[in-house]
Amino acid sequence: MKISNKLTQKHLTHTISTKRAKVNSPHYGYYYCETCKKFISWIPKEIYYAEKNDQKRNDTMWFGQYQGMKLSDVPQEYLEWAILNIDKGVKKLVDEYERRIAT
Repeated sequence: MKISNKLTQKHLTHTISTKRAKVNSPHYGYYYCETCKKFISWIPKEIYYAEKNDQKRNDTMWFGQYQGMKLSDVPQEYLEWAILNIDKGVKKLVDEYERRIAT
């Protein structure tokens, strides 16, 4: 996540999320440290939406050769391979799991 406020610098190694403020609040959203469970600072509407959109676009690959890489940076060929082969692999894993618990 892009951190827009210098107050958040001490939380760089923590998990920071943006949260929507209450309806009657003068602020639109705020930074919240999931690690410390603490409020960090208020953020304006424009930054709140910009960061929410960045979070959606910046999902990362969670397995395989490109693990940790942004999905938008994973090669097209690998995405095609994964789409075609994941179902087969998952079925094999489920079959093996069922075989183990049956014995």
